Amino acid sequence: HLSELAVAHKVLQTCVHMYFRTASDLAPEITRFNAWGLRDDEGSMHNILRPETVESLFVMWRTTKSQVYRNWGQRLLCAFSRTKTAYGFASLHNVNSPSRRRDDMASFFVAETVKYLFLLFAGDEALAMQDVVLNTEAHPMPRASASGLTWRCGPKATKAPA
Repeated sequence: HLSELAVAHKVLQTCVHMYFRTASDLAPEITRFNAWGLRDDEGSMHNILRPETVESLFVMWRTTKSQVYRNWGQRLLCAFSRTKTAYGFASLHNVNSPSRRRDDMASFFVAETVKYLFLLFAGDEALAMQDVVLNTEAHPMPRASASGLTWRCGPKATKAPA
């Protein structure tokens, strides 16, 4: 019987394997998997620089401090770096033909993928996870205290005019 962390590691290992088995080290948009292995959807071989796998690497690194998550992250960082263009980063038409780039970069690449890569390699002091909750776009939001919402804007909390 596997622990929750062991299951999380195995699921993340499967996600990472979807990346590392392609020519670009980037995963296709759709891969199906079952007990017999992974199978790519031939109509969905593009990659739009999604953050979910890097986000999971960050969470597992912060939870376990196991170096394997940073090692996998380093390889993904290199793969994403190879999509750099003169004015940003480009998604790929086909992960097995990395020179075929698309002329687009989704905003979530910078907002999430790059941010999670930064946090994966930064020290814990870069973001105190006990003090924040990350929203769906990886923006840190202060945690509300159990006794109520106590956010401040500036050095002193002010009331809105009546």
